[in-house]
Amino acid sequence: MGDDADNNDANAAGAADAAGEAVQDLLGGAPAADNADQKQDEGDALLDETKADPLHRVVAEGEMCCCCICHCSRPETVNLSCFGCFPIKCGIVSIGILTLFLILSSLAEIFAMLLNEGIHWWYVLVALLLLVPTILAASFLTAFFNTDNGSRRAKLRTACILVIISFTLLAIWNIIYFQCWYKGENVSMGQADFKYTQTKKQYVFWSVFTSLVIDGFYAYFICVVVHYRNALRKEEEEEEAAEKAEKGE
Repeated sequence: MGDDADNNDANAAGAADAAGEAVQDLLGGAPAADNADQKQDEGDALLDETKADPLHRVVAEGEMCCCCICHCSRPETVNLSCFGCFPIKCGIVSIGILTLFLILSSLAEIFAMLLNEGIHWWYVLVALLLLVPTILAASFLTAFFNTDNGSRRAKLRTACILVIISFTLLAIWNIIYFQCWYKGENVSMGQADFKYTQTKKQYVFWSVFTSLVIDGFYAYFICVVVHYRNALRKEEEEEEAAEKAEKGE
C-alpha cells in the first residue's frame, strides 16, 4: 500500500510539471503571435503607402486594359493616350524606341551603299550629315527617359521636328542624287548572297514614300508630346519657381 501511495504522488507531481510547462509554452508563444501581427500591420501599412504614391496610377478593382498594368500614367495624364489605347507616357517611350530603330536602319542602308561601285563616296557622306538631326533627337528623347522634368519635356517637340527635317532632307537628297549624278539603271545594296537590287525609279519612290510616312507619324507625335507637356504645365511652373527661389530672384 505504501508503494502505491508513493507512485500516485510521483505521477501527480509529473502531471503538475507537464501542466506547468504547457502553460509556459502558451505564455511564451503569445509574444511571438504579437510580433507576427505587428509585422502584418507594418506590411499592410507599406502597401497602403505604395497605393497612395501620387506618381503611380492605381488600377481600381475590375479596371483593366491592355496597358494599365504598366502603371505609367499619372493623375494629370490618366485621361490622355497615344493612338487611343496606350498611356501617353508609354507612347512617348515608344517614340524614343522608334527613333533609335530608324537611326540604326538608316545607317545600315547608307553604309550598304558603299558596296555599290556606281555610288559616289560623297553621297554617303552627305546622307550621314543629313541624319545628324535624328541623332540629336534621339539624345533628347534619351535624356527624357533619364529625368522627366520641365526642361526635358520642352525638348520632346523639338526632337520630333528634327526627325521630320532629317528624313525630309534625305528624301530630297535621294531624288537629286539619283536623278542628276547616278548613271546606273539599278540601285544595288549589299554583296553576294545579301545583295538587294531595285530600279532607280523604284528606289527613289520607296525612299520618298517612306519619308512621307515617317513625317506623318512624327507630326502626330508632336501633338502627343505637346498634350503631355500641357498636362504637366503646373508642375513645370512649380519647378521654375523653385529654381528662381534657389537663385534668390
